[in-house]
Amino acid sequence: MVSAKEIPPGGVGEVKATFRSKGYHGKVRKALTVETNDPDNPRVRLSLYGEVIAEVMVTPRYINFRNVNRDKRPKPIKLEIKLREGKGLKILKVSADNPAIVLKEEKRSENKAVYSVSLAEKLPTGRLTGSILVKTNSKKAPKTKVPFYAFVEGRVKLSPQLLSFGVIRPGETATREITLRGTGDNPFTVDRVQATTDALTSEILPVEKGKVYRLRVSYDPGDRTSGRVSERLTISVGGEEKEVLEVPVYGTIHVAPKVKKP
Repeated sequence: MVSAKEIPPGGVGEVKATFRSKGYHGKVRKALTVETNDPDNPRVRLSLYGEVIAEVMVTPRYINFRNVNRDKRPKPIKLEIKLREGKGLKILKVSADNPAIVLKEEKRSENKAVYSVSLAEKLPTGRLTGSILVKTNSKKAPKTKVPFYAFVEGRVKLSPQLLSFGVIRPGETATREITLRGTGDNPFTVDRVQATTDALTSEILPVEKGKVYRLRVSYDPGDRTSGRVSERLTISVGGEEKEVLEVPVYGTIHVAPKVKKP
């Protein structure tokens, strides 16, 4: 909000900015851009700095193990929990909603705790998601969630791991491809591909039998003229060891804007 829309030569104006601190903690930097009709300074960038002191501070705010090999676990990630001093705050419980995540308390003091976050020894292949829940006696932040993510690779590597059709035009079938590549010496087969909707179909194309396959995936919007697509492919892989891989499928059905002729 500005104090006046017009400022005379030599005059002074003020810009009032409000920062909503919910969901932030620690040092924060934000920027504002003021547009004027001054030919020498048409745009002025204002930087705002501050520090949000929350009752419960959890670092990092999310944990991403990225791509991991099923047989080689990545190094643990440190999770630090800080409580504001002088408030009588206590950590009541720290837990994960997925058994694939292993939590180990390493340090604990009156206002701070450090946990080691690692993956379990036996992991299912594919996307691994969930969250770590930190419970405290704080009235303002009794529960803090820390999302975590990993993609566990087995004998077969997917590319891409998430399939996006982007914008799908009504009445037009969209097609994308997924590559499946073996990571070891043992051959594999693509036995079956299932979809969560009949609008999603696939064709298995061997590139190098037993080692590399290509999956041609198509989406037919049918009578739909708008809306989001959120489906899933389940790929059954055979060979010496069977695996089940899941691929999220996304897209948006949207009508192309009409282009006006000159």
